[in-house]
Amino acid sequence: MSTRSSVQAVGRVAVLCVVLGVALLVGCPPGPIGGRGTTNRNSTSSAPSPERNVPPVENVMVTVNIEGNGRVTQSAAGNFVTLEAFPDPGWSFAGWVGISANGTRATIIADATTVVGARFVVPDTDHDGLDDLHDLCPSTRFGMQVDANGCAADELDVDGDGISDPNDLCPETPAGSPVNGQGCAAGQRDTDSDGVLDPFDQCPNTAAGAFVNGAGCAANQLDGDGDAITDDLDRCPGTPPGSVVGADGCPVMVIPTPNPICGNGIIETGEQCEPPGSGNCDANCHVVNNPPPPPESLAGTWSSTQFLLGNLEAPTFYTAPESYQLNAGGALTFAHFTISAAAISDALGGTATILNTTVAPGSATNLYRVQDVNGLPGVTLTSSLTIQSFTLAISGSMATWSFDLTLSYLVESPVADYTAQQHVVGQQTGTVSAGGSQITWTAVTGTSTLTSDIPGMPSEDPAPLTDFTLGSWSRNGG
Repeated sequence: MSTRSSVQAVGRVAVLCVVLGVALLVGCPPGPIGGRGTTNRNSTSSAPSPERNVPPVENVMVTVNIEGNGRVTQSAAGNFVTLEAFPDPGWSFAGWVGISANGTRATIIADATTVVGARFVVPDTDHDGLDDLHDLCPSTRFGMQVDANGCAADELDVDGDGISDPNDLCPETPAGSPVNGQGCAAGQRDTDSDGVLDPFDQCPNTAAGAFVNGAGCAANQLDGDGDAITDDLDRCPGTPPGSVVGADGCPVMVIPTPNPICGNGIIETGEQCEPPGSGNCDANCHVVNNPPPPPESLAGTWSSTQFLLGNLEAPTFYTAPESYQLNAGGALTFAHFTISAAAISDALGGTATILNTTVAPGSATNLYRVQDVNGLPGVTLTSSLTIQSFTLAISGSMATWSFDLTLSYLVESPVADYTAQQHVVGQQTGTVSAGGSQITWTAVTGTSTLTSDIPGMPSEDPAPLTDFTLGSWSRNGG
């Protein structure tokens, strides 16, 4: 005969009462064994008082230590005790401690005071090292590196636009913005991949790999002087408005067909032109006097015996004659300077680096930079030149050179940044040699104005130019 018993949990220890005997077994009141957290819970069972005329038997106590969140029930049949583990939601049973048994149900022989352990754990379904209760991405692919929330990179979408971060070219899209397949809203796209976003790109269809300006336009999309020749083909980018230009963008001479001024003003074969014998008309009333020859083209390289920049800075900074490339109309295409880094380093007490020696008109061009000026660590001076206009005109034996340029300095230091600009505008006049290849400058007019906040370099009011450059020019070595 056997009696089934369950265990009532009392504090940390549950006691199971098992009456050992061959004739009569007395059951104990049923009850579960339960536990929460990581604190071990103990359960015991004890047998009630024996019935009348039944001698008392020894109580055998089974203690269950519970680790984690779950409960254990017990039932006894003779000296056999059956244990069954029930994990809490979100937890799983990891196994028994102190006995050899598999599964959530185990039967032991309670022939002495017995201690059994039951382990409950939270599972880690994706084996990423973070249990499921704390894992925001419990289905991460095996072997993927995860963050503190248990999520791999391909499971994240920081801006919530529906494109996972590894595939999102615009990971900071504003919330709610419609995006394309690359995760970019309209204001974040760069359709032609030129580095300028579409809302600011004035040339949205630039060819791949082309160098563009700040507006997203390549040279073959620009026409700076409006002569219908794109900048990439325009050898004379500063052509005055209204000029007739050739395929290279340089001005060409157009000889107008003279209007008839003989006879009645109508060209008629055989008409008698008046006055007879004037020498201006032929028998058909055509004008026969020769028009003046067109102006000579000024295109070519002109070398100067004087230093344009040397008059603005120090003559020792420049070691060779300057040269100016002009177009047919006499406008500057570019100027070339030979600059001495050694002389600049020696004069300014730092380390000079030459940045550019060729300057085109229209925009500022950095010439050189000096590090640690006057031996002061972290103090940097950068010199730049802007040529607003630069033209040569020749009429007969007289030449006129007009110029408007600005030499700028930027001083950067750990304390503050400073700037200075020297603006020079004026013209020189001179005489042209018989062959037209040599110009000797004889006079200069104009002003020079210095604006500065650099300590030790005060601003100056406009001052007249005196011996600004003068010297002479020669074309192509002539």
